[in-house]
Amino acid sequence: MSALVMRTRPLGLYFVMGMNGINALRGVTVRSLDDVKLGIKESEVVTAAATVLQRDVDEKDFGVTYDVKARTWTVSWKWSSGTGPPRLQNTVSEYRVPQAARQEYENELCQWIKDGWLVPYSKVVHGPVRGTIPLMAVVQRNKKKVSPVMDFRELNSYLDVHTADADVCAEKIREWRRRGQRESLLDLRKAYLQIHVHQSLWSYQTVVFRGMRYCLTRLGFGLNIAPLVLKKVLSTVLSWDERINSAASPYLDDILVDESVASAAEVENHLSRHGLICKPAERVHEGARVLGMRVWGERRCLFWKWDNNIADMPEKLTRRTVFSLCGQLTSHLPVCGWLRVAASYLKRRANAATTSWEDEVTDSKLRFMIEETLKQVKRSDPARGRWDVKGDENSLWVDASSLALGAVLEVNGDVIEDACWLRRDECSHINLAELDAVIKGLNLAIAWKMSKLTIMTDSRTVYYWVKDTLSKKARVKTKASSEMLIRRRLETLRAIVEEYGLSLDIRFVSSTENKVDALTRVPKRWLGPERVQLACGAAVAITEQDIAKIHVTSGHPDCGPSRYAIWRGIRRQDTASVTEQLESVFLERGAPKELLTDNATSFRSSLFGEFANRWGIAIRYRCAHVPSGNGISERCYRTVKTILARKGCSVAEVVYRYNVMPRGNDAASAPANQIFRYEVRLFGIDEVRQQNQSADDQHRYSVGDRVWIRHPSRRCDSRSLEGTVTRLVSPQNVEVDGMPRHVRDLRLVTSPLPTPGELSASEQPDVHPVEEDDALLIQVPGPARSSEDEGTIEEGADSPERPQLRRGSRERRPTQLCQYSDL
Repeated sequence: MSALVMRTRPLGLYFVMGMNGINALRGVTVRSLDDVKLGIKESEVVTAAATVLQRDVDEKDFGVTYDVKARTWTVSWKWSSGTGPPRLQNTVSEYRVPQAARQEYENELCQWIKDGWLVPYSKVVHGPVRGTIPLMAVVQRNKKKVSPVMDFRELNSYLDVHTADADVCAEKIREWRRRGQRESLLDLRKAYLQIHVHQSLWSYQTVVFRGMRYCLTRLGFGLNIAPLVLKKVLSTVLSWDERINSAASPYLDDILVDESVASAAEVENHLSRHGLICKPAERVHEGARVLGMRVWGERRCLFWKWDNNIADMPEKLTRRTVFSLCGQLTSHLPVCGWLRVAASYLKRRANAATTSWEDEVTDSKLRFMIEETLKQVKRSDPARGRWDVKGDENSLWVDASSLALGAVLEVNGDVIEDACWLRRDECSHINLAELDAVIKGLNLAIAWKMSKLTIMTDSRTVYYWVKDTLSKKARVKTKASSEMLIRRRLETLRAIVEEYGLSLDIRFVSSTENKVDALTRVPKRWLGPERVQLACGAAVAITEQDIAKIHVTSGHPDCGPSRYAIWRGIRRQDTASVTEQLESVFLERGAPKELLTDNATSFRSSLFGEFANRWGIAIRYRCAHVPSGNGISERCYRTVKTILARKGCSVAEVVYRYNVMPRGNDAASAPANQIFRYEVRLFGIDEVRQQNQSADDQHRYSVGDRVWIRHPSRRCDSRSLEGTVTRLVSPQNVEVDGMPRHVRDLRLVTSPLPTPGELSASEQPDVHPVEEDDALLIQVPGPARSSEDEGTIEEGADSPERPQLRRGSRERRPTQLCQYSDL
């Protein structure tokens, strides 16, 4: 340290400091001769720098001024015509407020008056009233609070707003999801009300509350320039610190802070020093509500789901309520799955059913669709997924159907965003729609700033088109009617790839593996026609012949073929064999009115024509070399041949299985069940169990009873048989020793029969050799015959007077059975 010693004070001063000392002390402040301060506070340095960098903001539609001392921001809007209107025409001071929300609504307005946001109006101070803004209450179901809101629609008509630089919610969500996992969320406390309005404009936004007129001194929610003003103020304050600016990403009153760059406390302090007060910060990993979505940390990842309550079915359906409901279900959510295409289809259906926003929807089917959608969402909401996006394995799944186009963006196996677009009612080819889906999906990937991408499609045609376009290995070959449209889309695809420097690859996947298939479908029952209710149109006297005539003339509406098949084997393919089998079918089931045949020789002969005339049948021939003219018979023939080749059974069994085969799970749709009044049992499937006599039913016999069985000859001299009851089948049917017997042929055994040894020789009857083992119950003695009589009988046997037996001349033939087994 060096010092200079002098006899007298230099310049009469007690202390002299050089510039080195001033720089070391970070400056000096001289307010007066007696008020000198060495060094300045950091906040004053930042404030001074801010005043130098940018203190005022001047835009095309508004201007904002920052007061350094008061730390307030004041906005003044610019009229579209240069000057404001003399007076607004509105005279309504308040819209109807629900009684349940009245108390909280008034308490909030009283707090505004207490905080100085609403000041009593004075004509001397504020001048004449130039406008009255209506007040209304908005109930926020998610936050469970009531907020006073103003209707600025008339005032907005005098202001021009330039929204080219306005933030888009979907783009901001993509940016936030790319920032990583160390994130915190800041929310400005009553953000719009922290910005002052210039006093010269207070007279245009006056309100009437409890009979008194107040001037709104702050920026009101609902003014069309309010979001732009807030964005400009926030971006200006954050730009005053480079590190804070790189860490914070604002969207309206929400600010996402990347804590790997700067902490949330630093950003909060920086904003509070410049007149913007925030709520306490929320760490996203611990659970936070981010733009209507609940985000939380789990397994070293961040996940999200929809955080709003599912709305109930509106009592009165209008186009406005349907659109509002669908907006609540999907809105800005990045992933919605099947719900996205369902909501789009509901809005299209509401548009078709109404002509204005307030028209009531009378389509009962639309109400059913909405109810079904809400039930499914409550059961399993598809709006959920992973929040943080990182990785370079990017896949784009695309698909198209007659209803919609769809695209799903996937990163490292996680779906990060999906989208769908309903197709117009047009007849363009599905391949062209698949190509449109590729281009739209590519635009979605570019919005995420992806440079490496793999396209997944289930269309072979689009796969080869895109592959040849990207590789330039071969010229794209197409001769479709929309050839030029296809080539234009492929050139657009190539231009996008070259302009953005994309690295594209395309792969083919099956439809069952395509993850975007659900985004192009709605339930089939939604697309079907609505059931028409039967109603009496008129009561007239009409005969059955008139009804049949109208039915035939109109082409037999709603009378589809039964598909019942009858097959008959023929010896030869000639007219005689064909007519023989047809006649057997007609004799069994009746003749039809018309026969549809091909042009075979057997059907073209005169003999077949005579056969048809005899039965009164009209013959119709299909066109030559056009099998589809008799498609029902051709399909039946093909189906029977296929079943025969696979099962290896007889033709008769194949035809049986064809006739009992239903369409889907409806047994009534089987051909046999449409012809017969009874339901045909299925061979090998339907089983019938033996049903015994119920124990509750009274029966004259019991199992184990000994019974007499009447002889089948029913003669009085025939011996009855003895047996044991083994099963009760019905009140009339009883099984005795395994053989069914009628109860009228049975009698209970009361005493045992006498054995043959107990009978005397004179009492034993002559028994036929077949019945030698059967003992007669009743003995009938015959007349005694002598040996002389026997000799007379034997001699008379050869007497010429007795006629001899002869065989009949009629030829007896065995009965022929006509069954399927005879084919």
